[in-house]
Amino acid sequence: MMGACDERGMKTWSDCLTSRTIVLLLFLIAQPHIALGHQDRLIRLASDGRLQGLPPEYEPAHLLLPPAKGTEHVVLQLGGKHLEFPDCLSVLFAKASRPHMLLSVSWYHDPKLLPYYLSIRLPISAPNAHGFYDGWSILVDITSVRVLKVEAVFSIGDAAQREQEIDLKTFCGSGGVTELIGRIR
Repeated sequence: MMGACDERGMKTWSDCLTSRTIVLLLFLIAQPHIALGHQDRLIRLASDGRLQGLPPEYEPAHLLLPPAKGTEHVVLQLGGKHLEFPDCLSVLFAKASRPHMLLSVSWYHDPKLLPYYLSIRLPISAPNAHGFYDGWSILVDITSVRVLKVEAVFSIGDAAQREQEIDLKTFCGSGGVTELIGRIR
């Protein structure tokens, strides 16, 4: 029994369920990840470039970083596909603080809403106590192995962070799609 509602002062639990409440409950039961919030899985970058923590269909997985002052391109390998980042994006890896790079992945959401992705966070220096940093963020579709989005990231004091999407055609030049997102082999 629940609180007073009818002329006798009592109402049963089932009497309190409206169609709106039932629809909300059914939605939360069917889509619990939405109710609980989405959280990416962290990926470990081993010293040899192996990415550890991806499902088997994306193996072997590597992020090959040239020496910090090297002129080579960064290469991402997922399964049988390779993405060679163009100079304009490879330079962001060279400027980033490698010990503070953070990689995370998501493949357990609806790919119609957002492709399965690898998020590569490239802070210039150590993030602050709240995890905010200045640097860049690159989002890669892990199924097609292509760059989805690049953002400049700015910490705002200790309490916030702002992301600004980078127009790749402007940032990387107008060398066409191959130069824009790298070469896929």
